[in-house]
Amino acid sequence: MRKILLMVGIFLNSFAFSQVAENFSDGEVLHHPQWVKDTGRFTVNTNKQLQSKTFHRSDTAFMATPNTYLLNTSWEFYVQINTDPSTSNQMRIYLAFDKSNLDSAGNGYFIQIGETGSQDSYDLYRKNGKSITKIIDGAAKVRTHADTVRVWFYVIHRVDGYWEMYSRTNPLNTWDAEGSCLDRLYRSSSHFGISIKHTSTRGDKFILDDIRIYPYEIDTFAPEYNDIEIQDSIITLLFSEEIDTIGMFNLSNYLLNNTFRPKRVYKDAVNTSLLHLVFGHRIAGGRLHLRVPALFDLLGNKNDTSYIIQYNYIAPITNKRNDVFISEIMADPSPAVNLP
Repeated sequence: MRKILLMVGIFLNSFAFSQVAENFSDGEVLHHPQWVKDTGRFTVNTNKQLQSKTFHRSDTAFMATPNTYLLNTSWEFYVQINTDPSTSNQMRIYLAFDKSNLDSAGNGYFIQIGETGSQDSYDLYRKNGKSITKIIDGAAKVRTHADTVRVWFYVIHRVDGYWEMYSRTNPLNTWDAEGSCLDRLYRSSSHFGISIKHTSTRGDKFILDDIRIYPYEIDTFAPEYNDIEIQDSIITLLFSEEIDTIGMFNLSNYLLNNTFRPKRVYKDAVNTSLLHLVFGHRIAGGRLHLRVPALFDLLGNKNDTSYIIQYNYIAPITNKRNDVFISEIMADPSPAVNLP
């Protein structure tokens, strides 16, 4: 019975963290989840897939649904394009964007399919305002049918900002790596969506289905204090994971020996699990009592209370003017056995 309850708990926990699960089996786009913007330009076809509608002039169309997941997130979805993609017939899947209007200036990330030539690649872009930057350049694809794209995607964005993108043309095949990169410019999202650009005879050629967006790793633990190092006037604290800057810079929340507060607090630029506290004086040796405020990790987990750190510090001895420095001694053993 205990094992059954444990499995149920794991399932419910995973379900609670799921942000988007959409396979269009309900035959509509207005509920569970709700899609917004150009809903009249799309329909749910007989295969229960989202498909663009016929439109007898060149145009763009897009739809978006709420999605707040970006860091520590996995995306899975299926894409089909029933024409040869190009710069004139192109699809973008917005993994994360800060607006529901995907064609507007804003911040986020999208996968683009459609470029000049018959061997299109699948590329990941970062959008900053109206400017776009390619951050993963997928390999060129040779298609069995030049006028059809059928591909499943799996994308990971880890909590440290590391991206991985995979694809496959058959759900029974293993995933093919499209590329990876480190990009953590944006840390929040409001929407996921599809955006298409088409010519007058290709308006109904774009399909999206089987969307799942969920945490890459379920993390409910706050940062843990692990170690301390002191050098001159700086106390460095090591935590179990990267710490967020929320609440970090309020110097009044730090207190050393019930007397001293740091002059500056900053996160290490290389090891982001390190927090540096800079005081206005050398740290004196003895029993130290340091209070540090409850800190957040990048996923919003926060310690319940302040960190109370106690540490026996032996301060290094530095030479001063007129000090006598003895580098070695000559022992005078007794009895002197074969010694001068």
